[in-house]
Amino acid sequence: MPRVSVILPVYNGADYLVSAIESALAQEFGDFELICIDDGSRDRSGAIIREFAQQDSRVRDCPNGRNIGLPATLNRGTALARGALHSWTSHDNLLRPAMLGKLVAALDSSPEAAIAYAGYSVIDDAGSELRYHPPRSLEDRLVCNPVGAAFLYRNEVPAALGG
Repeated sequence: MPRVSVILPVYNGADYLVSAIESALAQEFGDFELICIDDGSRDRSGAIIREFAQQDSRVRDCPNGRNIGLPATLNRGTALARGALHSWTSHDNLLRPAMLGKLVAALDSSPEAAIAYAGYSVIDDAGSELRYHPPRSLEDRLVCNPVGAAFLYRNEVPAALGG
């Protein structure tokens, strides 16, 4: 069983998908599965996922067969996840190599915590950083969702929230 499950829902994401998958596979923390779910794409997304799944056993090709939308796709990915820790990313996101390792270490050092999150950068089509969003204060949860694009949570969280 992998320690971490990362869900990657994809809908017509072929333009950025190769880079997104490569950034996930380049994680310094290697004990993870990448659950790629093609949500009925009409581009090459499914073929790209299949190619990576043939090359790397951490990549799981789990197509929906038809478009069911992001929430249902994420719920399906959560049901397929085998890791004790979960995250999800988008087909146009790039993960920094240390992301999973740092978030796993944060949860390991705080067993009472259900989620760990970090800051993230917004980039343009060329990969140049446009702006950095530092992690928001936990107190911000009273006025907004402080969790951005880099997060990891324990597998008990979806059940506690009712899915």
